[in-house]
Amino acid sequence: MVALLGLSQWELLRAIRYVVTDGTQYAGADALVAVARELWWARPLVWASRVPGVMSGLRAGYEWVARRRKCQAQSHPGG
Repeated sequence: MVALLGLSQWELLRAIRYVVTDGTQYAGADALVAVARELWWARPLVWASRVPGVMSGLRAGYEWVARRRKCQAQSHPGG
């Protein structure tokens, strides 16, 4: 996967990734919204993400959770 996406191991562990068939890559909250586009029951998240300011809030929330989650495979630089 590292070679396929051209990302470091650390970058792969930092955020969820979603790659569509055309090669477009999404990460973090953007990946969650991209996946929501594929699920009829998750459409409200897609609609909400179009409201000004909501996507930046989703990204900030995702980053907050990502910084606090524990991943045993994670060996991030500096700690």
